[in-house]
Amino acid sequence: MLGFSGMALGLSATGINTLMKFLAPALIFLLIYYFVLLFDGRKRVALIASLFIVLGSNLVARPNELLGLVSSGVAYHPGFNNYFRSVNPEISSIFLFGYLILFYKLLQNKSKILSILLGIVLGLSFYLYLFTWTFLLVFTFIFLAAVLLERKKDRKSTRLNSSHTDISRMPSSA
Repeated sequence: MLGFSGMALGLSATGINTLMKFLAPALIFLLIYYFVLLFDGRKRVALIASLFIVLGSNLVARPNELLGLVSSGVAYHPGFNNYFRSVNPEISSIFLFGYLILFYKLLQNKSKILSILLGIVLGLSFYLYLFTWTFLLVFTFIFLAAVLLERKKDRKSTRLNSSHTDISRMPSSA
């Protein structure tokens, strides 16, 4: 994926890697922001969630950095942000949050184009990173199973309600 992008833009491997380290975290931040905004609707919550996911992952993964900063004023910094690593989680996170946004949009507006885009993103996520694809596939199947169980439950309750009304309409023998 990076190689194709580099060839299309006329960049070397180092150039496309540097470009992606700059653009990918910003794109991931915007995708997370939009995803949270779709659910919650509050810009502050979306901003805080995006900041925590992109920047807070370092604090969770390496809490000694935060403790060193507070206690001695100097933090040990063995690496940069996790979202600056090429391919994973950089590109796989773009596909993960892109899929979740498209999935939510498809639930709101049933569109053939959104379904096709969802399938393309799911297929490309298999090509990019197997674990992202597995997560998305399991997420989709659990959602579909929940929908099918809910429909089955609704049919059953509808049958019970209709049989209850039929019984109540029967003339009493008293």
